[in-house]
Amino acid sequence: MRTAYSPSSLRIKVRDNGVGIDQTALSDGHPGHWVGLTGMRERAGAVRAELNIWSREEAGTEVELVISASIAYPREETKAS
Repeated sequence: MRTAYSPSSLRIKVRDNGVGIDQTALSDGHPGHWVGLTGMRERAGAVRAELNIWSREEAGTEVELVISASIAYPREETKAS
C-alpha cells in the first residue's frame, strides 16, 4: 500500500501480485456481487474521488483512490475575535 500526499490531492494505492481480475468483471462487475467493484465505484463517487483499477491476468491488480485536496484536507474556518 502506498499513500501520497500532495498539495493537489491525496492518493492511496493498493497492489497485489495475484491472478488479476477478469476484464468483464473489471468493467461490469459480477452479477449478484454489487458490493465489490460496483460498491467501490459508488463509494468513491459519493466522496467525489477518482477510482482507478488496473488489472491483468497473472499480473495482479492495482487500485488507486485519488481525492482532491479540497476534500481530503478540509480547512477549518477561523473565527475573528
